[in-house]
Amino acid sequence: MTVIFPLEIKCALCGTSTTQYGLASTNEFGSRDLDLRPAQMMRSTMHNWVQQCPNCGLCAASIDKAPAGAAELVRSPRYQALLGDATRMPQLARWFRAQSLLEERGGDLASASHAALCAAWACDDARETEAAIDCRNHAIGLFVRAADSGQSPTDGSERVGRNLVLIDLLRRTSRFDEARTRCQLVLEAADPTHRAIAQYQLTLLDAADTAVHRVDEAKLPESKLPKARATKARPGARLLGFLGRLIRARW
Repeated sequence: MTVIFPLEIKCALCGTSTTQYGLASTNEFGSRDLDLRPAQMMRSTMHNWVQQCPNCGLCAASIDKAPAGAAELVRSPRYQALLGDATRMPQLARWFRAQSLLEERGGDLASASHAALCAAWACDDARETEAAIDCRNHAIGLFVRAADSGQSPTDGSERVGRNLVLIDLLRRTSRFDEARTRCQLVLEAADPTHRAIAQYQLTLLDAADTAVHRVDEAKLPESKLPKARATKARPGARLLGFLGRLIRARW
């Protein structure tokens, strides 16, 4: 069961107090998508993963905390234009993109990439294909920069997990050659689940398939097939830190 509760939060930038809605717990039934987007019911709680201050526009997992440099960026025409441009992408996606910009400014590229990916999911839900591609391309750049700057997992399984998400982002944006290169890296991994997912991605790449697909469509070992599960809410969790463990433990 999904549990949502109201709470009064004071904005870390402007001090405005507003009622926000926190996510205490939720659950998942079925397989995640290949980019690790959760199944229902967690899938429908995205509007509780990001908060916006209605006064200054700060967007964060919790607006009582702001990344370094947030005040200057929030006041900038670029940031305010992003929030106000309803023609560019849906509101929820704009909030996540704004959060991504702020996390990037603060130097947390892992959280910035996660927020950019969430923006793509919000665009998917609104059937805004071009905006979703734009958000995925932005997320790809952040994932790669996170790795280059040392903000990547040190555990081998988690590094492979990052590559699996990148493969799906690249495929969904028609960057097929780059996706194939990363598939070959994953196929060298020892874990049969990782290899099965990479092999399935190669099948999709050969068909130039850019549609959404689920993890359970790959030929996974029987013990790795998805099961119903409950989870505590992690509205501000970094995607990179959980990739390998999610794939190993849950699939």
